[in-house]
Amino acid sequence: MMSVHRRQRAFAARRRQSKRWVRSAFLCGVGAVLLLLLGWALYVTRLAVEGRAKEQRQPLKALIEAREVPELKASFLSAEERGDVSATHLRRSGRDIAPLEPLGGNSNNGNVQVFMYSGKGCTGNSLGTYEGAVGDVYDVCSSTTYRRQIASVRVQGQGMIEIYSDCGGRNYGASVFELDGCVNIYSHPNFRHFKVKANPLRGRKQIPDSLLRAQTQITGAAKVPYRIVFSAESSEYFGYQLWANLYGFLTSGQKGGTWTRLLTAKEPDDLAAFETQDGNRFPTFTAPRHSYAFRYGPLNKPDVITKWYASSDAPTEDVIVVIDPDSWITRDLSPWVNRVSRGRAVGQAAYYHGSSRAQKLWKTICKKNCDKKVDTVGVPYIVHRDDMATIAPLWKMYSLMIKEAMERDAPGASEFLKTYASTGIEWAAEMFGYNFASTHAGVVHETVFDLQVRDVDGERKESRLKNRASIHMGRAWFPKSYKPGYKWAHTEGKSFRMYGNQVWCKCNYTASQVMPWPVPPGTDFVSKITLEYLHYSHEQFGDIPINHKYRPGGGDKVRTRYHESML
Repeated sequence: MMSVHRRQRAFAARRRQSKRWVRSAFLCGVGAVLLLLLGWALYVTRLAVEGRAKEQRQPLKALIEAREVPELKASFLSAEERGDVSATHLRRSGRDIAPLEPLGGNSNNGNVQVFMYSGKGCTGNSLGTYEGAVGDVYDVCSSTTYRRQIASVRVQGQGMIEIYSDCGGRNYGASVFELDGCVNIYSHPNFRHFKVKANPLRGRKQIPDSLLRAQTQITGAAKVPYRIVFSAESSEYFGYQLWANLYGFLTSGQKGGTWTRLLTAKEPDDLAAFETQDGNRFPTFTAPRHSYAFRYGPLNKPDVITKWYASSDAPTEDVIVVIDPDSWITRDLSPWVNRVSRGRAVGQAAYYHGSSRAQKLWKTICKKNCDKKVDTVGVPYIVHRDDMATIAPLWKMYSLMIKEAMERDAPGASEFLKTYASTGIEWAAEMFGYNFASTHAGVVHETVFDLQVRDVDGERKESRLKNRASIHMGRAWFPKSYKPGYKWAHTEGKSFRMYGNQVWCKCNYTASQVMPWPVPPGTDFVSKITLEYLHYSHEQFGDIPINHKYRPGGGDKVRTRYHESML
């Protein structure tokens, strides 16, 4: 028989086992309850988020629907051909406000009509219609009502208005044309004063035909099927890029192209008429800036292209090649140009190529062809001239729609940013704008991967990249084994140290003055082209002249005013 002692031990073991079972069951029950509570909390949170998103999407949808689709062709017509609409079609609503009186000039010629509104998108109360002639000057500061209420403005007629942010009309902010449609007014540049001016897009051509013919003589082209263009401002930052960009065009063996700078500025800068030491020139078309460009500089690109098409300098070449000022041509573009026809374009795959978010955003803001898939391409854009005439104003429209959806006072702005932040849309809005404009216009892009290479792309070897037609420069590295290169070493850019010793960056205010040379063997392809173009362009063209009016950051001002542009 089992002893008493053994029976007691067995009983104690069974008791301990029972306690463990009870404890385990209790913990499992608690866990199940917690999981149920967590699931319920997540469900309630999801409903709340979806409810807020739905509420936010409704105002965003209204904002999108309010944006007018531009028609560029109307800007080519005279007032008689177009049949100008009388100012009476926009009547005042709400409280009547006394009209502004011109401070000077002749107001009898009726060159422009200016419509002011209390709401964004030319909605809300109309604050009046003001008709003026070239030379008229209006001050808004005298009326507290106007100063507080003007939220948007529209211009009709052959002229334009210049907006000033101060009451005396000294601080120029932007210009508004009829082709701009409705322009929203923000805190910067402010709307305190405006002047009626003649339209600088009309009249005599800015670029003489002889200047473009001279380029074809250099490239040896009998026919000129394409024009290479890029948008820029006048600053120290853009000066050396202009030098290297033209050098790339002249030395890359083009077979039929011409090259043009599209400058955003109140007036042409000194480089528009500058002749280099070897006799070259920089063909430049200049157009005043859109007011939103102060808040988002890349808007200059679609804006100046739209104005170029509406000007006496409108392109006649069959194909337009749009690059960036920091996209430097290295090979003949003809093989890609020859693939282009009406409705069929070519573009380098964008960094967000294949992004489902891009397709989602298109479905959100599209105005036409909403069922079409977006071609996610970046520069170079190689497009038929007639297609670009349609794309350009739409490009500007969609870029503005995207950026204005992010403004603090825009409904649903935080949700919009949260949804699309991973795409880099805050700074790349105009890239998405181009993609969406092309889809809207029904222009299909052949997406290629061998047209351009970026400085931060993974592939570095020249043997694999020598057939690329363009680089997108930004930084340059020397091999770490090249000890003399460390005298140019940057403390910035450590996240790219796997590429070598960083010796140059366009982000650094020294970029226009410190250009490492010579380039040692083993330097990667993009760094090599970047530093060679910087060096040889200055060797061939001479130094960029210091002119603080047009490039405020020149000379000893570079440290504090490197990016500052002439207005």
